[in-house]
Amino acid sequence: MTDKKLIELINRINVLKENTDLKSTDFYFPIEISYYFTDILITLPYPTCNKDTCHFPSVCNNEKCDSSDYKILKDVTTRTFYMKCEKCNEEFRNNDKFECVDKHRNKLVLNNSIYYIFHPLLKVELNCIFKNMNLPYQIQNDSETFFIKENKLYRKEIKGKITYSWDELPAFKKAPKIEELTQIVREEYARRIKYFLERCNNRKKMCRSCHLNKKKEEICLLKIFSEISNGQAHPHSGDEFGDFVFPQQFSYGLENIIGIVKSFGTEPKSKGENFLGVLFRKLTYKNSEHLLEQFFQLSLDDSVRFVMVVSGRVIESRLESALIEIARWKQKKVVIIKPKDLISILYYYFTTVINKE
Repeated sequence: MTDKKLIELINRINVLKENTDLKSTDFYFPIEISYYFTDILITLPYPTCNKDTCHFPSVCNNEKCDSSDYKILKDVTTRTFYMKCEKCNEEFRNNDKFECVDKHRNKLVLNNSIYYIFHPLLKVELNCIFKNMNLPYQIQNDSETFFIKENKLYRKEIKGKITYSWDELPAFKKAPKIEELTQIVREEYARRIKYFLERCNNRKKMCRSCHLNKKKEEICLLKIFSEISNGQAHPHSGDEFGDFVFPQQFSYGLENIIGIVKSFGTEPKSKGENFLGVLFRKLTYKNSEHLLEQFFQLSLDDSVRFVMVVSGRVIESRLESALIEIARWKQKKVVIIKPKDLISILYYYFTTVINKE
């Protein structure tokens, strides 16, 4: 089944590559088949209203929940998918009833509610097949992306710069690179990463204006990044829109970068990655602790142009590639800040930013 579908997929890609004016082509891909491709496709749910031309997101059925943020899971007994609400863990299956945000009643049709985005690993695998078949083209990883939705295969060309390194941002122009810090300083700030949470216990009352007060003991990653950029931290809520705003003035204009934060969390008991004497937990493609889904939700918002991911945990390369591919797919700029980068940023914050006044 999977081999036949892969051959069909190659033929459909061939149609799009040879007819560059075509945006999409028919490709039958029901959930009974897509179930077997999750290792090479970024599989993300986005159920919307199917009434006329509404297309608003569907809202969780739990009367105590107002979320429209879901993750897709496998049901190994039926070999198909089901959805789970990220906020309340309510489960949804095919033909379950839904309401959209405009109160239209719908039935969940999973076949029409999932995006399948080609993971870069699939692009590499397909390029090897194309080469072996002596086909006259390759998928250009940085400049085109493919995805499947509602039994159609789409090809999209990417324009402009997508990925940025942290030191390309104006706010960090004066921050030292990790190579410029002494070994003692590197080890000290690697240890300090463990103690910065995503937000403090006072967030319900203080989060939006926390960086304006001078209580040095109330410190978190949101406050640090908000202070560096004179931005704003966001409290968590049912309709959360990122964790902070990080305004940056580039030569071409102002970018309000939307930040997502994952703190160090707890130290792993066994599996982890040792860096400068600290054992860091990993965020993986299979367990991103909501990072992949939150990034996806932000990417769907047309008002978001630039996303920053700040992680006190090591980000597995496969997860990082998936985030960048989603950014390519929706033409978003992205910067991913990992523990190695945080060492330089934290050093800059504590030695320079908070000592300005």
